Amino acid sequence: MLVCNCWCLFQMSGSADCAMSLPLPYAILELLLDFLYTDVAPTVLTSRDLEFLSSVLVVADQLFVVRLKEAAEVALANSLTLRNVGEVLQLSGTYNANQLKQCCFQYISLNLPAVLEARYVS
Repeated sequence: MLVCNCWCLFQMSGSADCAMSLPLPYAILELLLDFLYTDVAPTVLTSRDLEFLSSVLVVADQLFVVRLKEAAEVALANSLTLRNVGEVLQLSGTYNANQLKQCCFQYISLNLPAVLEARYVS
């Protein structure tokens, strides 16, 4: 649909300048395109930025890019802490990230006294 709209605009105006706005941040779009062409996502696996990894998980789930979603799940599981385990658990439930959900449950069960004492999961 976007290509058709740009092509129609090109034909009408006679210029090739056609700006499109996408509902994705540039970093996520660049990562997605790189992943679709190369089938690797090294930035996902090395990143510790919870917001970035969460965005990758959401976009991969919405666009049905299963391997990228799994890579984001692994990276988020490696980034689990007592402070973020509740938030990551909620994210995993919302976006059907079953492996991540299991990792969160395992992390909570292994650190149950500290989690309950700090009230990180409510």
